[in-house]
Amino acid sequence: MSCKQGVSALKNSSGEILAGDAERADVLNEYFSSVCVNDNGLLPPIRRRVSDDAFIENITFTSRKVVQAMKKLHPFLQNHYD
Repeated sequence: MSCKQGVSALKNSSGEILAGDAERADVLNEYFSSVCVNDNGLLPPIRRRVSDDAFIENITFTSRKVVQAMKKLHPFLQNHYD
């Protein structure tokens, strides 16, 4: 993922070009609200992949291992946690 400079001008449903931050936010909100659906709370069936006797008894997280894992997540973190 990367961060790009700003959002370009957008057109509203009437075809008008919008350049203001609030106007563009409203147009994007209107669009995403129109394509999203409410969660019905139902979960799909999931087949177990391990037997009932499989378990992890002990896990140890050291701060060094956590920092190493975090550095692999995003380039920004490479120097941020040294």
